[in-house]
Amino acid sequence: MTITPLQHMFIATSLVTVKMIFTNMGLGNARIKANTRAPEDATMVGGTQDWGESQQKRDDSVEFAILKRWERIINNDVENIPMQVMLFWAIYFVLVEANASTDIAIYSFWAFVTSRILFSIFYTFQVQPFRTIAFATGLLSVFVALGNAARTIFF
Repeated sequence: MTITPLQHMFIATSLVTVKMIFTNMGLGNARIKANTRAPEDATMVGGTQDWGESQQKRDDSVEFAILKRWERIINNDVENIPMQVMLFWAIYFVLVEANASTDIAIYSFWAFVTSRILFSIFYTFQVQPFRTIAFATGLLSVFVALGNAARTIFF
């Protein structure tokens, strides 16, 4: 079975969305362990959930460090993934409208999705310089797709 370009776009978008959901679940788990959930959540998740007020007195705790790591992963995802996914879809539709090949845009989108997954894994497990390489690869894939689209539309 051949996967169409539109199906590639859908699958890649779904995969990066599922990645964000799992990352959010990781953050939720870290918040539980660091006792930074709302006090009323203690009945469901246990611990002394107090918005992290007692935890902030122990900023050097392992739980708090893990929480900060997950928060930074989520912040980076929110800063990068939604806008780039919209951009890839816009590029795709522009290329389809121009009756041009979408191959480079799709390969670039897959590179972006793969790099974002790897970025989160490397950030979680504190793996440098691969975290930075994954991030840079994601950015590069955006510029490749943009450059290809501009070349196709204007030249």
